[in-house]
Amino acid sequence: MWYYCIVILKQTVITKIKNKMGLVKTIKNGNKMMNLFNTPILGSEKVKMGNSVFYMMVEDLSLKVNRHRTNDSIIPTKVCGNCGVKKSVDYFYSDSYSRDGYHLRCKCCNDKINK
Repeated sequence: MWYYCIVILKQTVITKIKNKMGLVKTIKNGNKMMNLFNTPILGSEKVKMGNSVFYMMVEDLSLKVNRHRTNDSIIPTKVCGNCGVKKSVDYFYSDSYSRDGYHLRCKCCNDKINK
């Protein structure tokens, strides 16, 4: 009984944390996409809009990961471990050590962090 209560409380806290640190707005302009977040993210830029502060990640949608083989993955999309945005696996580097075969962070986040 007490274990069940702890699990419910833990799930509620995780849900509240995910809701607090999420994607606020996405702006598309040609082949560029700007994602605005309300919490700091690795590789993001701090932007002030009115009285609010956002953290912006700019993505080039035309840049996908070049692969030598065709993508025969079972999973078509993946959530980035840094920005939390769901993207096609074409935007993730390969990683032979991960369970699904792709890197934890998307190409955009990974390139900005390793700059």
